[in-house]
Amino acid sequence: IEAEIAENWSLVAGVTWSRFKEPAKQYYNGDRVDIGGRLTYTVNDDTNVYIFGQATVSKTGDRLNNNRIGVGGETALTERLSVGGEVSYGNSGIGGAAVATYKKDADNSYYLGYRLDPDRDLYQESGSTLVGTDSGVIIAGVNARINEWTTAFSESNADLFGKSRKLSQVYGLTFTPDEVWSTSLGMTIGTIHDPYASDFDRKG
Repeated sequence: IEAEIAENWSLVAGVTWSRFKEPAKQYYNGDRVDIGGRLTYTVNDDTNVYIFGQATVSKTGDRLNNNRIGVGGETALTERLSVGGEVSYGNSGIGGAAVATYKKDADNSYYLGYRLDPDRDLYQESGSTLVGTDSGVIIAGVNARINEWTTAFSESNADLFGKSRKLSQVYGLTFTPDEVWSTSLGMTIGTIHDPYASDFDRKG
């Protein structure tokens, strides 16, 4: 749900339900419902700042609470260069993100960033369990408009998930035939290095 609550102020709110079943892991079993929101203040056409938070309202099994609060902002440094970032703290630790975007023209842009998701151990598709310290993900990508309805994108990721390291590339197309509908097709290619298991290539 999104609404403008006053001049230069907007509010976004939502509800998330999740279910995990990992018998071999403690705190990874059960359902959880979280509510969250973000309050944004638009300083001017180039800058906005926001505060966000979420709270667990119900859970089952041995799931942990997922309460979190944070702040962030975005600003245009020049006509072509913009930066944004956020930092948060909650039950699962510190989270953050930062990105710099260079808009070459109206149809092409490049970005370089970093993100640290404190909940990543729950979502690792590789099946790797965190050993050591999660140092986050370094990302770099490009978006290029092909025509009025189609945009191509590419993103490279250097994933520093403790002792398990991953290099991957994502390629895809986004089709936007009108203001309502949008469809994306993508392909991921990468290599996972895990000193506690065998290395393997991934395509998807």
